[in-house]
Amino acid sequence: MALTLVISVLGVSAKADDLDAQKAYLVGQINQGAAAQVQYEKLDKQKKALLKQIDGYVDRAKADREAHAELFEQQRINNIISESANYASYLQARITNVAEVTRIKKEVFDNYTALSKSNSQYAALIPAASADYQKALMDQYYAKSVADAARMFVDGPLIRTYAKNALSWYSGPQDAGKFVMQSIGIPTVY
Repeated sequence: MALTLVISVLGVSAKADDLDAQKAYLVGQINQGAAAQVQYEKLDKQKKALLKQIDGYVDRAKADREAHAELFEQQRINNIISESANYASYLQARITNVAEVTRIKKEVFDNYTALSKSNSQYAALIPAASADYQKALMDQYYAKSVADAARMFVDGPLIRTYAKNALSWYSGPQDAGKFVMQSIGIPTVY
């Protein structure tokens, strides 16, 4: 019986050792799980911080792209205005040419009138010279009115609105005349 008691005490002792080993294993697993949970939470915080940083980069990139698009549009509008101002200056310079033609035609008319006093053949040329002079005078007034209207348009407050509307079809300096003339209500360049 003593032997049985020793065997049973040894068996209980072995079971206690097994239980201690199992307990130690479970405590180790729990500690490992807790450490993994802490590591997971730390990684999750890092992930959230990185996602927030990426969102910031994306938002800044979108804002930069929109700002660049607005700047590009503004530059195109400024180019249209500048080219239109150049065209208005061209029209102003054209007045000088038309005025010179008018001056020459008036001089021809005056010469024919003066010569007709001494030679009747020149009297027959006076009506044609007068008509040429009158037409040149009308061309000069028309050129001046168009140039003045173009200058007022280019210097006025509406050009920016018209230029913004013209962005869809305006392709460069060759369209400056078309833009100005359409904007001031003249269908074609004279």
